[in-house]
Formats: sequence, C-alpha cells, structure tokens
Amino acid sequence: MLKKLMNDQKLLLKLLEPFYKESKPEHKFGQLNSCLTAISNETEECRRLLPWKPWKSYDKFNFDKSGFIEETVDLFHFLLEIWVWLGLSEEDIGAVYHHKKVINIKRWINDFPELRKHVGHDLLEEVKRIEREERGDKGK
Repeated sequence: MLKKLMNDQKLLLKLLEPFYKESKPEHKFGQLNSCLTAISNETEECRRLLPWKPWKSYDKFNFDKSGFIEETVDLFHFLLEIWVWLGLSEEDIGAVYHHKKVINIKRWINDFPELRKHVGHDLLEEVKRIEREERGDKGK
C-alpha cells in the first residue's frame, strides 16, 4: 500500500513540479520547508477540531471525526511529499520506522522501569529478540 501511495505522490509531484528531479538543492530545501510549514498548519487544523479546555466538560462536545481524519490524511500527504523529495523508497521508510520503533521501545522499557508491568509479554519478548540479534546471539 505504501508503495502505491508513494507512486501516486510522485505522479502528483511530477504534475505540480515538472522539473523536480532536476531541482537545485536550494529549490529542494525550499520545497521541504514548504512541506514542513504545511504539516505545521495541518497539525493546527487538527488541533482546532479537538477540545482543549481542561476546565470544560466534554459531554456536549461534538467531535468531527471525518474532518479530523481528513486533516490527518493531509498531514500524511505532506509526509509522502517529503519522502519523495528525499528520494526514499517504501523499503527505506519501513527500515527507518522499524529502527526507530526499536529505539523507542527500548527507551520506554529502560527509562521507565515502573511501567514494565504494563508492557505486554509479546512486546517484552520482541525487545529481547531484537537485543539478542544486536548481540549476534542467534540461538536463544
């Protein structure tokens, strides 16, 4: 699915930016900055759809779920564009995601030992397996 989305985004970018492949670094950096600005704005649009006053009751809050989903898809659109500008493949993104997931799991487990009791058995086993692979212990 990510491969199709990346290809769709490349096609869209080719239509909007016909010479993006030949872009000079300053143009590419400008486009990356524009995407980050758009992400910031889309994030704020998401935030506006959520209640934020802790002193108010949320009982009568009418959450616009479809609007919120649409805004998050806009966020994803700009992430896809960034990845296209950087020349990443879906495999690159998957590998970086997996690497960062492992780091975050380890941080969570190691930095907050009082929370370990809340971690599922499968997650702890996954971390142990990854740590064994990193040490080169294939057998256990």
